[in-house]
Amino acid sequence: MTLDRNRRVTDPEIWLLDAFGRFLDHDPVSDRLIATSPHNTGGDPPGLIFRLRPDCRERPFSLEKRRSAPMPLPEVAAALGSGGPTITLQILDTDGPYSGKSGFLSSSPDGAITYGHVPNPDWTKFAPLPAAAGRALFSVGRVTLTDEGGERLGDIAVESDFRVRLADRVYPLERVSTLLAALGSVAEGEAVTLLLPRYGDYDERAFSVSRNA
Repeated sequence: MTLDRNRRVTDPEIWLLDAFGRFLDHDPVSDRLIATSPHNTGGDPPGLIFRLRPDCRERPFSLEKRRSAPMPLPEVAAALGSGGPTITLQILDTDGPYSGKSGFLSSSPDGAITYGHVPNPDWTKFAPLPAAAGRALFSVGRVTLTDEGGERLGDIAVESDFRVRLADRVYPLERVSTLLAALGSVAEGEAVTLLLPRYGDYDERAFSVSRNA
């Protein structure tokens, strides 16, 4: 997804994927931000939401907790990252717990969320995914993919470096973002036929997806 302030936002929830294949999340028990793999959530959506506020010119981007908790979240400015469909989140706070952290929000290899300087700039990159597309990555065990002959295909899985494994193929996230949105929109008990896109040595290929009731 390309971040474009002029584009109309049709899905109000946006989730943030890090370079390690995890989503920014909020732990309501400890009231802190963490990075969580979709495989470890039981299918629950991330607890942190990235909002676009086009009517607020001074602060057009914000972070929001799914479940209310006392600890404030940092004020952030989003900018397009280098390479791929990514953004960086610069901390803007001048007072409070995040003041003096004149750097970027980042996700470390151990899943901790840090604020300020980081040793690797890739840790500061996040891919914004509309919830419709993100839901497809939280569907392991809930959807079945099959080829035209009815043979089972590999599950959906998010990998590192903003890549997605889908039906035994690996794609860059931006190449399948529209397909992920279609997958995430399949209703319980519904079965639909979709197309795997052409990419590299991959040819276009039809497959079926059904969501368990």
